[in-house]
Amino acid sequence: MTRVEEWPFINDGIFQVMYKWFFICCVLASAIGCQTSSKEDKIQATAQQVVQAIQYDNEKAFEALLCDTAWKQENERNIELDFEKCKMLYDQFLKGKSINVIVTNEYNQVGCRKVVIPFSDKKDSTSHVAVVRLELYFGPEHIMPSDKIFRYELVANQDMQSSFGNDRHTLKPLL
Repeated sequence: MTRVEEWPFINDGIFQVMYKWFFICCVLASAIGCQTSSKEDKIQATAQQVVQAIQYDNEKAFEALLCDTAWKQENERNIELDFEKCKMLYDQFLKGKSINVIVTNEYNQVGCRKVVIPFSDKKDSTSHVAVVRLELYFGPEHIMPSDKIFRYELVANQDMQSSFGNDRHTLKPLL
């Protein structure tokens, strides 16, 4: 096998320049493509870890996925209560079912990307809950890594009042 530089037409000036530019463009395109998919993969993997933490009742694993902020340190008890609510909802709506994590292209005002873990989208006769979902927010990337949750909310839209209170329940955002 011969080296590319030994090919007779590559030694010509224009072909050598074109070859180098083509090589540079290919390297840049692959680097940009890998970076984008790795962010998506990190977000998806972290969301799946949240689901596993809820499934296996592993509060410490859930806490480890949250960004280290002053709020997190001051509100450990609130995080514990929030996790217990998520576990209760999982047991009520999803136990034994597959969970479809939805990575959206929606961003909030700060630039955090929204990921939805749907618990229920049907009316339940006992709690009268129509929609229950856990919303995770990742980023913004220039501040927080893609594999840490910056903020989370539990959203419950109801026909009647239940144990959650009014129309929208927020699990102490990490902002």
